[in-house]
Amino acid sequence: VRDLVVGQRWMMYSLFIGLTLGGAPVVWALLGKCDKKAVAGAVAGFIGMAALALAQQKGAAGAGADTGNFVMLFLAGAAGASAMILPGVSGGYLLLVLGQYVVILSAIDSLKIGLSERDMAAVLDVGLKVCLPVGVGVLAGIVGVSNLLQFLMKRYEKFVLGVLLGLLLGAVIGLWPFQEGVQPEVGDMFKGQIVTQESIADIDKEDYPTKFFKPTAGQSAGAVGIILAGFGITFLIARFGRGKDEE
Repeated sequence: VRDLVVGQRWMMYSLFIGLTLGGAPVVWALLGKCDKKAVAGAVAGFIGMAALALAQQKGAAGAGADTGNFVMLFLAGAAGASAMILPGVSGGYLLLVLGQYVVILSAIDSLKIGLSERDMAAVLDVGLKVCLPVGVGVLAGIVGVSNLLQFLMKRYEKFVLGVLLGLLLGAVIGLWPFQEGVQPEVGDMFKGQIVTQESIADIDKEDYPTKFFKPTAGQSAGAVGIILAGFGITFLIARFGRGKDEE
């Protein structure tokens, strides 16, 4: 999956768009009659998600992803756990927006390699640097968000559901598929340091800054098809789950 996200970004991002938007009908059904509170929540959620996505894109375009930040990994864990509780919200999307999706997948691969080779030093390194902050974040997300959501839903149900709907719709901005990683050049500023001839070979493709590109007709058509497929998958899963609950 990590290699697909890095090497076939437009395909995977198109899939994530479809999977994310597929949750919108779920939230809409929960919302029922749309009123002013729901509209205000949707606008707030859309603006908030758009701002977060644009800020992440600006950072990725300028300096690459931050792969060693304890706070960001903690937030990624909390966001992923929250997505399991919030209806229609994609945990994978939130990790992408935070720039930690590939980081966590890479850590899992490193952990598996370390375990297979019985390299306890490598396992411990990955465990402390990535698994620990993500795990703490997951626990905080499950406990904190579940209690907060229960509190808010009792008092501001329409507004909260409107916010969730806005978050889903705003997700498209952060997942614009037609972007690609660009290798930094010697003399560029990358993560606060000047890229040198010696250091450029040590920069992983997953950390490359990104830029938008003009898609071909085939890529545009393919993206639409993948988005529709992802939408259908999420929609059918939600419908199947709802049918099970009714039984």
